Amino acid sequence: MKTAQPTLAEVHAARDELLAKAAQEGRRLTVAELAGHLGLKRPTFYNRFPEVAAELVNIAAEAGHKATGRPRNDRAAELEKKLTLLRRERDDLRRHLDIYADHIRRLTMENASLRQELESRSGVTVLAQRRPSQ
Repeated sequence: MKTAQPTLAEVHAARDELLAKAAQEGRRLTVAELAGHLGLKRPTFYNRFPEVAAELVNIAAEAGHKATGRPRNDRAAELEKKLTLLRRERDDLRRHLDIYADHIRRLTMENASLRQELESRSGVTVLAQRRPSQ
């Protein structure tokens, strides 16, 4: 046996009543709370009364905007900007790392050639290079 669905007028009356109650308690009204008050499940409420559900979502978004002082979309834009800056910094650091690695290779080769030249001019014999006579 199906229960009678609430009318749009009953939904608006319940919404107004619960919004006032939630405001007195310092909290926001949720779609799930309104649906439960009307004896409906949340998905059913979204299907039957999408405009009222959207209105509640917008009220919650505006309340979030007032609490943070900026719209919710600004937060996403701010995070995107920060991500772009971090990616740019990462790319710069990679370039620097490549430059430093190249310098280290050059210095290593230069050190080896200078060491070899020093050893040959000073008359140092490297024992590891000397072959035993037979």
